[in-house]
Amino acid sequence: MDIRFVPFEEIDKNKWNGTVHFARNGNVCGYYWYLRSVIKEWDALIEGDYQSVMPLPRYEWPSFALDLLTGIGLYSVNPLSENRILAFYNLWEKNSHHLSYSFNEFMVPALVSKKYHSFISTQICFIDLNQSYKSIYENYHPETKKILSAIVMPDYEISGQEKPEIILKNIRMSSENKNIYYRLFYNAIQRNAGIYTKVYNLYSKKYASAFFVSHTNNLNRTFAYSNDEQSEIILIDTILKTYSGKDGKIILGKDLRLAEKFGAENVMILQNQSSFTGIYIKLKGMLKRLFEVQDSK
Repeated sequence: MDIRFVPFEEIDKNKWNGTVHFARNGNVCGYYWYLRSVIKEWDALIEGDYQSVMPLPRYEWPSFALDLLTGIGLYSVNPLSENRILAFYNLWEKNSHHLSYSFNEFMVPALVSKKYHSFISTQICFIDLNQSYKSIYENYHPETKKILSAIVMPDYEISGQEKPEIILKNIRMSSENKNIYYRLFYNAIQRNAGIYTKVYNLYSKKYASAFFVSHTNNLNRTFAYSNDEQSEIILIDTILKTYSGKDGKIILGKDLRLAEKFGAENVMILQNQSSFTGIYIKLKGMLKRLFEVQDSK
C-alpha cells in the first residue's frame, strides 16, 4: 500500500470529496467543506491517487469539534480490510501526536482486535429510515407514545428556513463555537444539504429546534436546542414521518436520552483522549480571562 502524508495546503479538495462520496463508508463529516467549517485545516494520510484518505489533526480538537466529527477516520473506495485499517492507524499514530480523535464504526473491529486500550468507547445513536413510519413508531418508548397521543397539534407551530443568525440568536455558547455553526450551516444550505426544523409552543412560548445535514439519504443532527419536551418529541416524530420509507438513517449522535425515547439503535465508535486535552483547556481558559482583563482596562 502506498500511503503518504500530505499537508493541508497540498490536498486536492475535488479528489478528496470524490473519495468520501464514493467510499464504502462515506459520510458528510469527511467532506472537505464540512471539515473546513469545523476545524478549518488538517493534514492527511492518502493512499495512491486518493483511493483512501484520512484526516489528521494539526492541533488539539476541542470537544465541541469532536462532537461534530464523530464519523471520521479512514475513508476508502477499496475494501476496508483489517490490514488497510491498521496500516492507516499505525501511520496516524506516528503523525498525529496522539491528539484527540474519533474513529468511525468501520474502524472499530480492527482496532478492538488489536486491544488498543487507550481508547474511550462511545455510542452513536441512529434510527433506520428504511421502514414504514408505523414500524418506526412501534419502537417508541411507551411514555413517548403517551405524550404524542395527548398533544393538541393546533397548540404548536412547525417552521423552518431560518437564517443561521436567527437559529442561534438566543443560544448561549461561545462566539468561537457559534462561528463554527455559522460556517457549517451556511455551507450546508448552499449545497441544499441543510434542513432546519423548529417546533414552537404557542402557549408556553417554549420551543425545540434542530439542524440536520443530509448525505446520501442520511440525516445527521448537527445542532439541537430544546426547552420543551413536547416540542422536541413532535420535532423528531415529524422528521421520522417525513423521511420514513427511504433508504437512509437519521443520526442522533450521542444523545442517549433522546435515543431511548424513540427506540434508536446504536453503533460504537472509539475516541482517543489526548493527554494534552486538560492542559489545553486550562491554558485556553487562562488566555481568555487574560484578554478579557486587558479589554476591560
